[in-house]
Amino acid sequence: MFNSKNEPNQYFYDFTVRMQNPDQIFDELLVLNAQSGDTKAFGLLVKRWNNKIHQHINWMINDRELANDISQECWIVVHRTLSGLSDPRKFGSWMMRIAHNKAIDFIRKNKRLEETKAELKRDAQSNILEPVADKEELFKSLKEGLELLGQDQLMVIRMHYLQELSLIQISEILEIPQGTVKSRLFKSREKLKEIIKLKEKKS
Repeated sequence: MFNSKNEPNQYFYDFTVRMQNPDQIFDELLVLNAQSGDTKAFGLLVKRWNNKIHQHINWMINDRELANDISQECWIVVHRTLSGLSDPRKFGSWMMRIAHNKAIDFIRKNKRLEETKAELKRDAQSNILEPVADKEELFKSLKEGLELLGQDQLMVIRMHYLQELSLIQISEILEIPQGTVKSRLFKSREKLKEIIKLKEKKS
């Protein structure tokens, strides 16, 4: 409802732009209603986002059962702090950052970082790439290239290409500058190109 002074609400920005992403608009409305105490709206947010955060956490720790527990912890944090989210448009990045940080906390507390790095690489290889008919050599080269990537580079590649997150969203989730995200993606792609070129020369 508009106020008596007819001042524009910050959430009612260009209608034509908003209509380009109806899912985001729906999430924003759910966030606003949940912030007002609507339990059904909060339940819908859980239903719409729980699978995404569970997949991200499971990819990081490689344990579905524990990923379920950590996901529940995330929603407890969200329920407690949602009222402090000033811009509903950033709910997705905010939610994923909570999930990412919870997973990092788990890894640190259980002193399994080195073991998890190897698990992340194996999991990412099976998720990011799928063999293409008549292109087995290319697939093999890409897998070998991925094995040479560092965890940070592998992380942004997975988030950008598999989860289809934007550079801005990745920057917000990992809490690093957008320029750093671009740099990691660029270096990762260049390294993969070098591996493929070397393979082609040998063949």
